[in-house]
Formats: sequence, C-alpha cells, structure tokens
Amino acid sequence: MAANELSYADHLHIHTGSANTWIGAGGTQYQETLTSVNLNQPVRITYRSGNMVIGNEFIDTVDLGGDLVIPHQSFCNDSRWFTVRGVDGILGLGPVGLTRGTLRNEQDTTIPTVTHNLYSQGIISQEVISIYFTPITGDVPDYGVITFGGTDPVRYTGTIRYT
Repeated sequence: MAANELSYADHLHIHTGSANTWIGAGGTQYQETLTSVNLNQPVRITYRSGNMVIGNEFIDTVDLGGDLVIPHQSFCNDSRWFTVRGVDGILGLGPVGLTRGTLRNEQDTTIPTVTHNLYSQGIISQEVISIYFTPITGDVPDYGVITFGGTDPVRYTGTIRYT
C-alpha cells in the first residue's frame, strides 16, 4: 500500500447503514503525504450504538483493490473514540444523504460517498452496489463479493426488481 492511499490491504468494515468512510480504528492512522488534501473540516459521526468518530475530512486516492481506484475520494482520518475490533475503519456504502450533519462547520453539506464518486467520475455506469454473501465453509472463509455499478449475473438466479 502506498502511503497516500487507503487500500484493500486495510481492513474496512462494510457498512450499508451509514455513508461516511473513515480509517483510524485499532491504532491504524492515516499518513498524510504530498497528495493528501486536508479539508480542515472537523467531522463527527455518531452511530446509533452511541459510538462516535471524531476527526478531519481528507481527500486522497482510495484503492479498493484490483482496478477499483477512486481519485479525489473524501474520508475521515481519525477514530480516537471508536474502535472496531479486527478492522481499521468503515467503508460507508449508504446514500449520500446520510453524511449530512457530519461536517461540524457545515451541517447542511453532504460528503460524496465512495459509490457516488465512482459514478460521478464515470468509473461505474450506475450508482448501485450489489452484495453477495457466501456461507463460511472449511478452514478458509469466503465472505462474499461486492459489485460496484451493477450486479454480477453469476451470483444470482431469477430477475432483480428494484422498488
């Protein structure tokens, strides 16, 4: 992992019920580099559990592995108040509207999410994700697959209907 990127090597918890992406749990701190842009925007994310993330908003390149690289992605750099055992942070996959109120100085402003940026930058053709879960079998767990921008027809049967 290059020092200026969030990477698939970081263990991020997939969270569809929130939209903010952050790193910093368990002592893994984001290291600023020449490509980092500190927006000097304090962030405060409060979860229903009462856990809280407090940090600053940054923009940098986010590498989710393979060819999925997102230039100019926004994320929070710190989580002194929230530790998630076994992970370095959260990859927020919820809708952009869920980020409203997390920038402390601009409560009405939303933060572009990973999925939104992938779509607006033309990396994916639809602003959707699909998640395929697999049962854990044997000694090597296979947790599943996230598909950004559509569905993988190998992973389902029948017709998908959006409501």
